[in-house]
Amino acid sequence: MRESDNRLVVRNIEQAAAWLELDGQISDGHWENASPNDHWKPWCHAKVLVAAGGQQLGRNFVARKVNYNFTSSELLEVVGLRMLGIVRIARALGMKAATLHEHDVDTDGTVEYPKHVGEFWDKVRDRIDSTGLAKLQAAVADESYTMKDLLRDLRDLKKIVRQFRA
Repeated sequence: MRESDNRLVVRNIEQAAAWLELDGQISDGHWENASPNDHWKPWCHAKVLVAAGGQQLGRNFVARKVNYNFTSSELLEVVGLRMLGIVRIARALGMKAATLHEHDVDTDGTVEYPKHVGEFWDKVRDRIDSTGLAKLQAAVADESYTMKDLLRDLRDLKKIVRQFRA
């Protein structure tokens, strides 16, 4: 199977949105130096789908590492609020918006209009303008999904990534 055919089926949109942060942490962040050294490849090439119509949860690919602690206090100290913000955007505005803005949510879980100068920051402002700063800020401020909810979804996701479904 080609890595481009890798699929990870999760329970809900919240888990799919959290994965936007987690796959980066698997490849370049929290687990960057974990063994085996290529553990990240199948995960970061996987397409994440929300289960529909009785679809089984889990992955359709072999992974050399499946024991990621998504509820690690060290991980959540650094990116927990950002992950919470990304999930809140997905809940309010959909996965397309969460994917578009995953890098616009700061580590404190907020979205702000950048004051920096340069082409990169112009693109960030354009991206924020495409959705609307007020909409994004309202989404990340919505407390109907809490850190407690995120922890529940991350605990479930820890189990889901261990499930191999051919």
